[in-house]
Amino acid sequence: MSSALKLTRSLMRVLDNVSGFLLVVITVMGFLNVVMRYLFARPIAWMEEMTVLSMVWMVYLSQGMLESENSQLRMTVVSRLFGPKLQFLVNTIRTALTLFIFGYLLISGCGVITNNYNFKTCTQALGFPIWIAFLALPVTFIIIMIPRILDPAVKYGDEPPVVNCEKGGS
Repeated sequence: MSSALKLTRSLMRVLDNVSGFLLVVITVMGFLNVVMRYLFARPIAWMEEMTVLSMVWMVYLSQGMLESENSQLRMTVVSRLFGPKLQFLVNTIRTALTLFIFGYLLISGCGVITNNYNFKTCTQALGFPIWIAFLALPVTFIIIMIPRILDPAVKYGDEPPVVNCEKGGS
């Protein structure tokens, strides 16, 4: 196994664990805030902000995992109908589209980060700097570009096995 593949798989494992942890944190905080709001009529304002910030990071970090498995912007059923040359062409177009979209998000995100940093904008309850929340955009760009750039050299995300129905599934 190549070192690029090992690096990417390790990174995706870390992203999976961080995203899973954030999902648990979001669930617990959401549940506690609902209990506090409806049972005790005392919602905890910072919990809602923390839930939203955690959800943003969880969603953006998960994009890297989707991209490493070639699941982003792809319809597996349709792509299997294509021959190898057409699959390569579609994958190349998808890679270019991914680079364009996330490149645009990177440029836009850096502008938003700079503005929020310069204006010192913070969340109301926590006083958490908004520019840190928007760091999710460039971080996601970097995470997504690793498998996209390495994709021609290394094949990621093993395809599920094709079942041969004519031979009874063997």
